[in-house]
Amino acid sequence: MPQLEVARETARELEEAKKTIEDLKKEKAELLSAADAIKRELDARNFLLTETFDVNAALTESNSQLTRDLKGTSCNYISAHKHL
Repeated sequence: MPQLEVARETARELEEAKKTIEDLKKEKAELLSAADAIKRELDARNFLLTETFDVNAALTESNSQLTRDLKGTSCNYISAHKHL
């Protein structure tokens, strides 16, 4: 009879191990899903930051050009009024 008890105990442990494996597979799937969602969110934020950076760069260049134009206009205005 001890062999029967050992066999039952082994079968019970095997079932517990199978359940643990299934639980770990479910947890792994949930973690992978969460990681994918986080990656998509980071990709979206990175895209927005890149777009913002590009717009800021364009605005900076535009402002610099306007500043140069205004400086040129004021110099021409002053020069024109000196000759009056």
